[in-house]
Amino acid sequence: MLGHPLGSPLYRGSPLGSIATRYPDSLLSPRARYPRDVLDSIRARPGHREIDLHGLGLARRPMYRYPFYDDPFHGNCDVCRTKRESCHQDSCHQRGRCSCSHLCCDKANSSSKEEFDFKTKDITIRGKARPIRASYLAEASKFEADLTKYLEKKKEDAVPDRVIDMLFSYINRESYTNTNLFDEVTLNILAHNVGAKSVVAYSLDRLKKYDGDVGLQELTYIIASIVMSGKVDSGLKEWLKKYLKNDDRVNHLFYSGPWRSILLDRPEMHTETLRLIGEIPEASDEGIRLL
Repeated sequence: MLGHPLGSPLYRGSPLGSIATRYPDSLLSPRARYPRDVLDSIRARPGHREIDLHGLGLARRPMYRYPFYDDPFHGNCDVCRTKRESCHQDSCHQRGRCSCSHLCCDKANSSSKEEFDFKTKDITIRGKARPIRASYLAEASKFEADLTKYLEKKKEDAVPDRVIDMLFSYINRESYTNTNLFDEVTLNILAHNVGAKSVVAYSLDRLKKYDGDVGLQELTYIIASIVMSGKVDSGLKEWLKKYLKNDDRVNHLFYSGPWRSILLDRPEMHTETLRLIGEIPEASDEGIRLL
């Protein structure tokens, strides 16, 4: 069962166990910062032997922005690189508020007819005409209708224009630039709902390459999108399951403020997340009269 990693009887009476007892709400996890006064008091004890936190897997890991691997479009100019490096030093990464996308790099996914040497057709979404490969529309005859119908009900805050640009960029170029994990997940869900299978596969492959940490607020939003959306690819759910269980991230999340806050409006999220990671069985309607 899920619980505090340091609340186990294994650590009872030990320095690590005393930290968990004295600071039950300190969001301690394998990646947390331990209170300085506690560590100082431990070091001051007679016969103290320094604990190798790295050896125990308890050292805090650095916060990586998505994606940690090379993106073929992102950071191709000195201005963007300087802006990105400056942004990475800001505390916004701890709060999950930064997209780390700047200036001309933002335009990598935008499209115009003039830059393509193949025939295109315009699709108008939210008053903006976006060119798309005509041969793709010939193969996926329902794509245009499915996309426009799906986005009619979705506002900018649900499906940002930059995510739509990523979808079109892949169809036209078979690649796109993105540095935001939440946007990558949103693209995967969007592509799955409009039948763009190649985009779903490409996006999922990018997600599987990511093993860094994200802010708790951003992670909470990502989980909400996956477990609460009506139609989500099974591969995306499996990715989230592995990501949460790796390094015990789910325990760290469940103690966090962003998670507790969102449960006030969406209490069912907690149950669905536990079901996703296999902590509780699938729902059963046996004996219940749903009228």
